[in-house]
Amino acid sequence: MAMMWRRRRLGLILWFLIQLLPRAISETKLLSGQLICAGGESGACYKFAFFQEASRRVGHEEAAAACSLQGAALLSVESPSEQRLVESLLGSLAASSGLADGDFWLGLRRDPSGGGGPAACAELYAWSDGSGSTFRNWYPDEPSCGGEACVVMYFQPSAPAGYGGPYMHRWNDDSCTMKNNFICKFPPLVGVGEEEAPGSRRNASDGAEHVLLTETSGESLHAVYVAIPAIPLLLLLVVALGLLCSRSCGSPPAHDGNQNQVKAQDLWIPAARFRTQEV
Repeated sequence: MAMMWRRRRLGLILWFLIQLLPRAISETKLLSGQLICAGGESGACYKFAFFQEASRRVGHEEAAAACSLQGAALLSVESPSEQRLVESLLGSLAASSGLADGDFWLGLRRDPSGGGGPAACAELYAWSDGSGSTFRNWYPDEPSCGGEACVVMYFQPSAPAGYGGPYMHRWNDDSCTMKNNFICKFPPLVGVGEEEAPGSRRNASDGAEHVLLTETSGESLHAVYVAIPAIPLLLLLVVALGLLCSRSCGSPPAHDGNQNQVKAQDLWIPAARFRTQEV
């Protein structure tokens, strides 16, 4: 009778763990500071650094230095498809973390010593990671040049549309000392895009939690979470299965007083905790 009761309680634990597993997977979110790798042609990886507190945002040089320390560079957007990908990721980040208004630094910068008038100004911008891409997504009448040599991607959901249409995700030249969020772009991870070149930097993936994105037909994206908070639940599930098997398949233990009684306070499951990571 006691053996049957123990088996029933182990069965209840297994049922409870199985019920928690889909919930843990669904609650995994795209977070600020999380490494995200894209499939397709480039296989590049990205990390979005968003700060809810405006006082924690940084200037262009500080943002570039933060990316460099991780083996990356400020984001270069090299094609319309990459622009759409970044917009999609920002939308996912906003849905998960509740982003407020706050523009993002790009790796596009103008050489102030280049000279020339406004007509030649746009030709003086270059990507800091050495990309030769000429793709641009300026807001109408931008860049305005003058003392604004660095570039941001607008992210202001609450801002009304201007004379040139919505500001969201369009580019604007800004003073390099302004404080903004930023986006780092990393080389492809091995097995995600092209094979890694000898000597290339892979600091970003060392122990990092990341998300792999693969493109399907059209513009839809599917996220495959490589490191998910459900792992502890899976381990508990394996342990519980082992206990159930040992109880069912092993020889019945000797009944010695209360030695084999399962205490109610021992039947606990640690609460899953999800914390937003910031760079």
